[in-house]
Amino acid sequence: MLKFYLSEDALKESWKAENYRWKSSQSFIEPFNHVALEYFAFKGNSEMIFIVRERLNGYSEPIKLSFPEIGDINTKYFSDIMLEMKEWPLHFMIISLSTTSNNLKVSIKNGRWATAPIFLTVSKQGLVGGWDPIIVCKSMQSKKIDKERLAHFLTAFETPYSTKTIFSDMYMLTEGAVANWESKNKESASIKIDYPKEIKPPNKKELKPNVDVLSIFEKIMSQSANRWLTPEAHVVSELSSGLDSGVVSAVCSTISNESINTCGILVPGKEGVIQQERRAEMIEKFGYTDYEIIAENYPPLDADSIRVKKELIMPWEECYYEVTDKLLQECIQPGRTIMYTGVGGDELFFPHWDELDLMEKEDILREVSFEDLKVPAFINKEVIDIYLSSQKSIDRAPRSLIPTSSKEAVAYGAALYLRRGVWPVDPFCSKEIIWFCRSLPENWRKNRILERKFLAKKGCSEKVTFPKITESFTPFMEYSLRKKSGSIIRKAMQNSILNKWESINSELFLQLYKEYCEGEEMKESTVFFYSTAIMEMTLQCAEV
Repeated sequence: MLKFYLSEDALKESWKAENYRWKSSQSFIEPFNHVALEYFAFKGNSEMIFIVRERLNGYSEPIKLSFPEIGDINTKYFSDIMLEMKEWPLHFMIISLSTTSNNLKVSIKNGRWATAPIFLTVSKQGLVGGWDPIIVCKSMQSKKIDKERLAHFLTAFETPYSTKTIFSDMYMLTEGAVANWESKNKESASIKIDYPKEIKPPNKKELKPNVDVLSIFEKIMSQSANRWLTPEAHVVSELSSGLDSGVVSAVCSTISNESINTCGILVPGKEGVIQQERRAEMIEKFGYTDYEIIAENYPPLDADSIRVKKELIMPWEECYYEVTDKLLQECIQPGRTIMYTGVGGDELFFPHWDELDLMEKEDILREVSFEDLKVPAFINKEVIDIYLSSQKSIDRAPRSLIPTSSKEAVAYGAALYLRRGVWPVDPFCSKEIIWFCRSLPENWRKNRILERKFLAKKGCSEKVTFPKITESFTPFMEYSLRKKSGSIIRKAMQNSILNKWESINSELFLQLYKEYCEGEEMKESTVFFYSTAIMEMTLQCAEV
């Protein structure tokens, strides 16, 4: 939501609004410049409060032409704003600055959403934070790597949702967390982050007789999606042709006074042809103004990859960065576009534990017991041992209402959108949607029947509601790694940092990758070639 630099002298000189940021000498706080957000700053005798929050449709004041000046803490206006923040339904961030004995104290409170998290580190001059981890990474005093997180990424392509990152010197402020730092401490380890209390997710409940589930679902979805639909926003909804994006786009079309803009990435092959047919039906049915892009034209890590050329590489970011970035370039208005996504939809309809049969439970237990752990031969044993031994000890944010996989997708994918001036919106992560859907009886969740019936009620055919084939990006990734990414990957592995650390055997990697590119059937899945390569490229870009 913002970026900042705070030196130990941050409160020794006056602050002022200047060039869409608040500034005092070398220190500054700069909100993400977008119509989806509103900003406030207040000063007292020895403290300052900065607030950035998502604008609430029907409540927030119209966009002002000028950047807001700094107000006085000792006013009713400030009291009213702080009272609002206790119940603010959308995302927000509050930064508090104060001093004690010439020691600057910084407190950063994150709202209960995972959207656009900030990353934190302590440079030699002060506290650095921002929504783009690539920029924050450059201010780290140490490039030391967290061995447990490296092991989890290489062994399981996993980035556990946590305040800790792959870099020991850089932290991520997770949903609902509070960070505290004092300027007398010159190391990043001095950043103290407190997690919120665990929130247990809802369990299924019985429905009252004659309840109209579909109407209630549409009402809740519409109320949720409408919160972000401010008059100044340019609205675009992702439309893959699947159920989640189909539902979100349909809901947006009913609450907007104008035609909804949609966009989608077309996968290759027969699946892509059927995908286009489903998209065409929904576009015609709901009157969308659509833009689509062919995935094959922008393969991951090809020779023209924008993230390779500009070194925009973090291991946890979107695998299909290149085509997604191109899509954003073509269909958005920087600083105005809010992008509705279907992230979080899958998780709403997962079965509860007591709904699984014995075989399904055994399959899950087998996964978490690692009896069938499949790791490629080029990953060294020490890495696998670290992975296995740290399963319980590795830091993870506490469970909350939003499913962990949804928070990971929202948090780790945000920077890609923001770099293009887009604000992502995820209605399925709204607490009321989660409560409603997770509380439904099994017959409404199983096989995602709620979404299917909802789209059928809106007039969609079974081609959309019960497709025989659904699109998958896996063949696209395989095609890219076999045919398009070879030169980039081989170059990265020629002088491998991971090999020097004895985390992998790069010679064996290159041998197996050559066989993979030649079409050999491999026990090493596509994901391991990608994850190892992207981690290696991250380390090289960070100059570890």
